[in-house]
Amino acid sequence: MKRRGMTLIEVVVALAIFTSVVAVLSQAVTIALNVMADLDTDRSREQEFRFAMREILQVSGREEFEDGGDIETLGSGTITWQATIEETEMLDLFKVMISMEWLAQGDYLSGPVVREQEVYLLRPAWSYADERSSLLQDKTTEYENRFGGL
Repeated sequence: MKRRGMTLIEVVVALAIFTSVVAVLSQAVTIALNVMADLDTDRSREQEFRFAMREILQVSGREEFEDGGDIETLGSGTITWQATIEETEMLDLFKVMISMEWLAQGDYLSGPVVREQEVYLLRPAWSYADERSSLLQDKTTEYENRFGGL
């Protein structure tokens, strides 16, 4: 007797294999979609970070800079920032540590995000007159000692 069709066991095995392949592929698609969403979120956060840094660096007064503040963004709500300023050995050059915190708001933020950035700023207006003249005198003396008063 010739067999023309498939037995019930063969059909069940084929369906089980097909179901397993579909499950694996659907998980792969879900993972890919999540990764794409995360990349979009990271890109948006990076744009907000750059926007906030531009706004912060426009602050001109030293006291105002040290006080920090809030920046309202278009997509991620409010960014609260603080800064600590350290003087360097170079005249009018300051080492600034800026800390920003995004408050949770919007679709893609699941909680506060903190970002810290260290920058060096050349701000002559931030130097105090007595410190500036003292530092300038120290550098002049150092230069004279090094090069023999040329």
